[in-house]
Amino acid sequence: MSLETSEPDSTDAATRARIRKVARWLVIQGVLELLVALIVGVGWAMQLQQTVVGELGRFQQVAFVFMAACALLGGSVKLAAGRRNRLFRARRLGIGALWSAFFSLPTCYCFPTAAVLAVYGLRVYSDPAVRKAFGEP
Repeated sequence: MSLETSEPDSTDAATRARIRKVARWLVIQGVLELLVALIVGVGWAMQLQQTVVGELGRFQQVAFVFMAACALLGGSVKLAAGRRNRLFRARRLGIGALWSAFFSLPTCYCFPTAAVLAVYGLRVYSDPAVRKAFGEP
């Protein structure tokens, strides 16, 4: 896979900077969500080892796994989209990653920043100049 961008020459510097800013924040948000998934997953595993069978309620087990899975899924999508969007590729993946802010809701930690990023990013990605920068009509 080539690391060259598909950035058209006619795209102005301000539009390119906005796209790169959203892509950079997608990567940061994705890494932080993956970190939360790791912490929740390790916490769940440690709690399972320290409890007697049946002491940890079924609801708690399901809640830990659900929180870790949501953070893992949302973080992975954001990280992949941020890396691709930085190269002016996969705008629709970027939009999907921004909508994946709702996967952060069960963890409570990452949702506020993910929601703000989603609002700003969706506003940027809906701009016709940004569509043009990605080579879409």
